Amino acid sequence: MSETLYIIGNGFDLHHGIQSSCRAFGEYLKAVDHATYQVVERYFDVNAAVLAEFEARLAHFDSDTLIEDASDFLVPYGAEEWSDAYHHDYQYEIEQVVDAISKTLRALWRLDPAAAHPRRSAN
Repeated sequence: MSETLYIIGNGFDLHHGIQSSCRAFGEYLKAVDHATYQVVERYFDVNAAVLAEFEARLAHFDSDTLIEDASDFLVPYGAEEWSDAYHHDYQYEIEQVVDAISKTLRALWRLDPAAAHPRRSAN
C-alpha cells in the first residue's frame, strides 16, 4: 500500500492527525534547524506568537534589515584594518540568509532533511 496522502480540502490533513499546520512547521523548524528558524524570525518578523501566520509572512521579506546586517561586513578598501579576508564577507553573509530561505527552508518544508543539509547523513 502506498504511503501517499492526497489533501482534498482544508482541514483534511489535520482531521487525520497530521501535524501540517504552519504553527506545527514553525515548531518543527525551531527544533531541527534553529539557525534557519532564526533567519526566518529575523527577516520575516515571525516568532512563536505568530507562527500561525507563518505562510502569510513569507511574502514580506525584510530586505532592508538584511542589507543593514550585512553592511557590518563592508569594510572600505582604504580602511587601515582592511585585508583580503574582508573581500567576500558581505557577499557571504547575504548568501547565508538566501540559502537558509531558498534552499534549507524549502527542503524542510517538504520534510526532506537530507536535501536541507546535504553534508549530513540522512540517518
